[in-house]
Amino acid sequence: MSTDSPMSREERQALRAAIIAGPGDCVLSADEAAVFLGNIHPATLRKLDVPRADVAGTKYLKSQLLAYVRVRLSARILESTG
Repeated sequence: MSTDSPMSREERQALRAAIIAGPGDCVLSADEAAVFLGNIHPATLRKLDVPRADVAGTKYLKSQLLAYVRVRLSARILESTG
């Protein structure tokens, strides 16, 4: 790909997948966040109390999704051992 031509759709998708899979934080769309949480439906995601922002559509931080799951898993582990 030359530096002055736009990225193809496939190149953008591959870049996005690499960013999401990477170790750092990133902003996810509602669809991406739903897939990230295990392919739940975006409508189900909206019903959860996951922190989100409404900026050009609903956005989620990858770190907040992981924290949401971590807290709920920790609570279930404590309930099952207590």
